[in-house]
Amino acid sequence: MQNSKDIEASVTESKLYVEDALGLFSLLPREIHLMLLHQYLSRSSIINLMRTSKLFFKLVIDDEVTQKNHFPYLSLPLAESLVEALKTINQMNPIRRILGHCALAEWDHARALWEDDPMLLSCKGTLFHPNLTYVDGQDPIPIPFEKNPGRCELKGLTPWMMAFINEEYDILAEMNRFMPEQEQKKQFDEIFPDGKIKDYRFNLKVVEKLLYDLFHALLSDGTLEDRELDVMQQRTRDTLLKFYQYIKPIKHQKGLVFDPHIYLLTLSYYDKFRDEFAPRSNYVPRYKDPMCIRVFWCVRVEEYTANLLQSIDLRKHTQGLGEDDTLKSGCVTKENEPFFPFRSPKHLIPGYDYCMTFWGHKHLVKDYGAYRSEELSFHGTFKRRVEARLKNRKLYEEKYGAASMEAKPNSAKPLPHFGSGSPFISASPATEDLYADSPAATLG
Repeated sequence: MQNSKDIEASVTESKLYVEDALGLFSLLPREIHLMLLHQYLSRSSIINLMRTSKLFFKLVIDDEVTQKNHFPYLSLPLAESLVEALKTINQMNPIRRILGHCALAEWDHARALWEDDPMLLSCKGTLFHPNLTYVDGQDPIPIPFEKNPGRCELKGLTPWMMAFINEEYDILAEMNRFMPEQEQKKQFDEIFPDGKIKDYRFNLKVVEKLLYDLFHALLSDGTLEDRELDVMQQRTRDTLLKFYQYIKPIKHQKGLVFDPHIYLLTLSYYDKFRDEFAPRSNYVPRYKDPMCIRVFWCVRVEEYTANLLQSIDLRKHTQGLGEDDTLKSGCVTKENEPFFPFRSPKHLIPGYDYCMTFWGHKHLVKDYGAYRSEELSFHGTFKRRVEARLKNRKLYEEKYGAASMEAKPNSAKPLPHFGSGSPFISASPATEDLYADSPAATLG
């Protein structure tokens, strides 16, 4: 019987082999791809490769010869029944399901899966939820990034890594009961290669400059309206888009998923420039409504940025920053409504149609002008949350961040079986989210 080191070596070798093979396959000319499809691959091999590779999936969908040879019982072009069958198979995959739940901070659903098969905590995958609006009977409609940034693509991460880059320390503590400490250290090194728990992407000085330019553009913009936040001068629009471009989500693999200090900077403007936000400030032009600049900042700047927060902060933001520390699973409002626009049945877009209040309610622009009376509370409360987490960061850096760690006796709960959640299954990039454009794709 293989020992744990032999198993780990086999898993690593399998991952490298499959990833290298698929990487080389993508470099081959299309003619070679089609020759393999037409002459050498069986139907089952084609279906497995369609589940594994987006490139292969598109090849089969577009190639009528393959459809005639291998799927003669389906109408041409490739019938929707095959696509739906592949979606169903993928949705049943426990690796795909747990990664989907972790990406959306649906920890109750994820917990049930890893407690049933702890090996899932070592399975990697790539998850992406396209920012789309779903209307029954219509094709999905993309949400422009200038209205909502969406969420970043999480590339090649395990459930444990997803919890860590979102600083879900309570969730990590639960997961650690099911993982050897050596495995924890190994995964930590992959996402924080220098041993520091931090964001590797953003420069806060750049963010400060972008916010400074945007704020002063707003001060000189006399066209703002409190219930139509897309009305602004071109200078304001240009500076706003520069800020959006800098913070918009990208493929994410290392470091924290977002720097909460960016959101803190947007909140700090009310403290720093309280006079400019006031209705009778000498610096603000005569608006149709004197609160226009404040409404604009609350929704198009603060709430837009809040969409990108780590799930530990986003859950708190959506459920009420002023409420107690008990957090529900998932990013939902006080009324238990989904926050993410691709999940919203009412097609409301946070950062464009509304902002969240201090107590976890949606404040609609069209109804109220989205004026929040608790700006000082937002800033102070969120700042305390960020500062309190520094202690957790330090503890985990001391635990995992050293260049080397002496092997300690494995006190973790034994891993029970190589079931459907075996890392051998995740050795292939088959966990790549081929069908995330389906609203049901990540519901499990």
